[in-house]
Amino acid sequence: MFFLPKSLRGLVAVTLAAQLGTLPLMAYYFGQISIISIIANILLMPTMGMLLSLGILGIFVSFIALPLGMVVNYFTNGLLTYQITIVRLLQKIPGAFIETSALNFTWVILYYILTIILYLLLLRFNAKPLFFYRLRASSTSSK
Repeated sequence: MFFLPKSLRGLVAVTLAAQLGTLPLMAYYFGQISIISIIANILLMPTMGMLLSLGILGIFVSFIALPLGMVVNYFTNGLLTYQITIVRLLQKIPGAFIETSALNFTWVILYYILTIILYLLLLRFNAKPLFFYRLRASSTSSK
């Protein structure tokens, strides 16, 4: 992670953690694993907070003055259009996802058990992957 620009490190770390945490569930329930989800999240996540905030603001403002709420939701629509466009473009990329065969739920449980064991071993030996050290060092040096 140290090779990424500082502005992207946290976003990529969270995206990777979410991807690894949901990987077996995506394979089990949807029968596919997204390969480009990291790229999608990098492009979409920065707009999610603003989209949610504008959406809630638009709802409350529309109770007070409907035309003003429509103006707020005009900007919400712009963010939604951006997100839908990105998703449609990314889904057209060949190999954007891998089809998985019917995954037995036992493998899902085994994945999480092994993940927990690995985490506990890292805690026990007070070891952290290299990118955590670099991420922490870069975040403390920028203060």
